[in-house]
Amino acid sequence: MDTRGVRRGQTLFSSDGHRMGRVVRCAPEVFEVEHGFFFPRDFLVRYEEVLEVADDRVFAREPKSELLQEWRRSYLQGDRDEPRPPADQQP
Repeated sequence: MDTRGVRRGQTLFSSDGHRMGRVVRCAPEVFEVEHGFFFPRDFLVRYEEVLEVADDRVFAREPKSELLQEWRRSYLQGDRDEPRPPADQQP
């Protein structure tokens, strides 16, 4: 599993400079980011979509509009240990 240095607690930024939220879980092929304060929404990012990791910041290759696409919504199974995208959108 090549996580490219992504770990829980880091902040994700989109390619167009938006702060997208904090990494809350890491799975073998994707990581989960919690976005929003009052009504948080979790979404998934593939490790191959990471451009750079610097200290506690992760920089994505994708803009905000792409990172918030519906298919990225986190569909968690079981005890929330493994974030998984819908079957038709899995990496």
